[in-house]
Amino acid sequence: MKIKLVLCAALAAIVCACAGSAACFMLEKKKADGPVDFTIGEVTDTTIEIVDWVYADGETYRAEFSIDGENWIEESTPKFTGLISNTEYTVYGRGHGWGDLLPSDPVTKMVRTLRSVNTNLPEVDYAQERGKITLTGITPEMEVSFDNGETYSDIYEHTYTQKGEYEILVRYKLSDRCFEGEPATVKVQYSDFFGGLGTEGKPYIVSSYEELRLLNDKSNYYKLLNDITFPAEECLPVKFTGTLDGNGKKFISPKIKNAENSSDNGAAIFSGTVSAKNLTVENAVITSSAIINARIGILASTADTLINCNVSGEVILNGAEGYCGGLAGYLVYGGEIQNSSADVSIKYDGNSGSYKDLFAGGLIGLCYYTGEISNSSANMSLRMTNSDIGRLYAGGITGSKGDVLMSGCSAEVDIYACASDAYVGGIAGGSNDTEQLKGAAIVNCFACGQIVVQKPASSNHSSDLCHAGGIIGGRFSNGSCSVSGCVSSVDISIDGTGLNVKCGGIMGDAYAYSGHGDTGERFIENCLYTGNIAVNTDSEKYNYIQAILGSNYDNNGATCEVKNCFIKTQPSPDVVTESGAAAVEEETYLSASWQRENLKLDETVWTIAEGELPKLK
Repeated sequence: MKIKLVLCAALAAIVCACAGSAACFMLEKKKADGPVDFTIGEVTDTTIEIVDWVYADGETYRAEFSIDGENWIEESTPKFTGLISNTEYTVYGRGHGWGDLLPSDPVTKMVRTLRSVNTNLPEVDYAQERGKITLTGITPEMEVSFDNGETYSDIYEHTYTQKGEYEILVRYKLSDRCFEGEPATVKVQYSDFFGGLGTEGKPYIVSSYEELRLLNDKSNYYKLLNDITFPAEECLPVKFTGTLDGNGKKFISPKIKNAENSSDNGAAIFSGTVSAKNLTVENAVITSSAIINARIGILASTADTLINCNVSGEVILNGAEGYCGGLAGYLVYGGEIQNSSADVSIKYDGNSGSYKDLFAGGLIGLCYYTGEISNSSANMSLRMTNSDIGRLYAGGITGSKGDVLMSGCSAEVDIYACASDAYVGGIAGGSNDTEQLKGAAIVNCFACGQIVVQKPASSNHSSDLCHAGGIIGGRFSNGSCSVSGCVSSVDISIDGTGLNVKCGGIMGDAYAYSGHGDTGERFIENCLYTGNIAVNTDSEKYNYIQAILGSNYDNNGATCEVKNCFIKTQPSPDVVTESGAAAVEEETYLSASWQRENLKLDETVWTIAEGELPKLK
């Protein structure tokens, strides 16, 4: 038994000895050699680069590096990215463990990243009120200089005492992380106006009548701050060529007379070429005396682009000759009128005894060249006494039109025309269309009201004439236009004594001229006339009175064709229902189903309701 116990004890001692040897072996496992130094390369605000390291024997072996002691990278040129600017980091370098060797103890270096350079420029704007500048968009990270960079502060308001243009510098501040940023320059101007720079992005802000008088002919941009009421006495026009944003505001009760011996011949609130939008003029009185080639209107003597402009008032012409419209006297080449209206009364007293020309329109006096008038309306009255007008072009929208597309327009007219030669229509008085416009030039338009024409007692020319139509009167110069999808209920009454009359429910006279580089083809299609025509004809004159087109002048084979048009039954005993037109009873043409089937109107433009004439939307 003792022998067994001794053996067991010996074996146990041997096992314990073996176990102790293993433990000792593990505790004594060697570490790999490591670098004794390393070199920091490029340091930026977000990166640290290691470019070299060395071991004790002067050689370069594999090594790994870390900036947190936990995540290690092993590359030929280790680089840490995505770091925080101006922050101190501990960089660790050690020998790579392999096989039975553990990683070496690390050597360390402290490295601070650089401050960032903020390359972003501050984006700020400003508001101005009589020299007081308030910067907007400023954040706590920014600072401002009002003295050209000499000093910066957190102040973002400043008041200038002298008018002029100034530069304000705004930059990002010096911080723990970033250097000062490059300054952004904010240009401000303390001018005669409430604020602004006169540019498209920063228009001059107009807040009073006194500021309105300061508008000029430098083609600047302006914007109304509030409604402006004009003085009670008559004022001269503002000589202005530029762009005005009405900002939904109003001009209230302007009383304007033309300047005597003025070279611009303008009688309007603005006597230059104007573009405007979102503006209303209420209760205007515009007076023009005898001047040659006058451009007369409530808003402007000459219009470029007018959008959402609405005017009301009266225009008084004391023997004036020229172009007169509710909005403007003249529309420039390529001009445009959109979503605008006029409620205007035009009164002409010709007391000079001379032979004159007058172009009078509810919106524009004369559109001679290309352009567009769309989705606009007019309520236009024209009264003429002691008329010495030789040629009159008068229409609910324009006195006469060139290659101007007119679409979606409506006019209510009350025209009393007295002229040796009268061209009068519910939408346009005359036309000077060439071949620039292909297809119809008056499309989806509506006219109602009355037209009355007579010859002046003083006129004794044998060639005196009247061209009258429910949509357009007749040609001006060598061109007429095509009409499509239009409705007119204008009553036409003509004292034809001494006049050669050409009258139609849609067009008075078509001069389809084949000489403008194309076929000269013209047409009137899908139109309805429901007014009355009453003409006292002179048997010694040439008279052409038809349901749709009064006179279809054929020049060198050119024609104006009437297609799918309708007139109410018997508008006058003198009216001839020509080829391409059909007479229908009132109960028929007021039927919604008949209108849809026969007129082929675009119901995105027109509203068709049972028992009513079509209405423009």
